[in-house]
Amino acid sequence: MGASDAPRWRDYRFAIIVTFAWAAFTFHLQRDHEPTMATLKQEAPTASILDVLGPWPVYLVAEITIVLIVWALMTWPWEWKRATTG
Repeated sequence: MGASDAPRWRDYRFAIIVTFAWAAFTFHLQRDHEPTMATLKQEAPTASILDVLGPWPVYLVAEITIVLIVWALMTWPWEWKRATTG
């Protein structure tokens, strides 16, 4: 992977925007149809790993926070290396 292929903060922002757009689309679909899996609009009917993150809708905030932090941590080393090597 060359330096030009390394993730940048603009890639991080793009991933965040696409993820939120997908979540909005999914929420809209689930509003009109009965969901069968873990959902954005209501708690899943069966136990899932999301239960560890709290009740609905608290787990949505926890998920968003975890994703933002993990993606930032995956991007940061590349940006740090780019900044220190000039």
